[in-house]
Amino acid sequence: MNFRIVFLYIFFVLFSCSNKKELQDLPIERKQELSTKESYKKEGVSKSSEEVDNSSDCVFDDDCEKSTSEWLKELGITKFFWIEEETKAYLIVENELVKVCHGGCTHFTTSVECSVPSYLGETALIEKCISLSSQFKFVYYSNQLKLGNYKMYEDNGKVFFDFEDDDPEDNLIYLGIECSKSTDSTKIKIVEYLN
Repeated sequence: MNFRIVFLYIFFVLFSCSNKKELQDLPIERKQELSTKESYKKEGVSKSSEEVDNSSDCVFDDDCEKSTSEWLKELGITKFFWIEEETKAYLIVENELVKVCHGGCTHFTTSVECSVPSYLGETALIEKCISLSSQFKFVYYSNQLKLGNYKMYEDNGKVFFDFEDDDPEDNLIYLGIECSKSTDSTKIKIVEYLN
């Protein structure tokens, strides 16, 4: 059994069996520290989401795992796993590794990264970008790619697709599509964020 799981289990059992009076007797500084979302996660103390949200300076709900999971479920994707260190969900789509993130604190980012195990020429690359942007509901990117309304250029061995902003007033920023190609693979990254 994984040492980390055993440690967390023992910690949880010990903490849950401790006396509530111990929490009341903590110094004020420690109580303030425990009032943050991260400290509650580490300490295993439950707290309502309303209390957590009020203590944050974030514009958006910064629980990326939750918002990414909900978004993937809306897309009909239920088989994925979360990598906390990268703040991304990993999934397999058409035998290709895809990493996604949907959320943020001050900027609500939607990011999809796909590793294609083959070199893609220009036509196949555009088709793959259309497929990914359609599947993950990057509607503007998908439509503009289909219409040919993009600027494509190469820089430092990468191919970039830039798009004009359709509405500068909506605070939706299109960072474009970045493609890294090697002799045996292609990586595609699609990003947009709400400011």
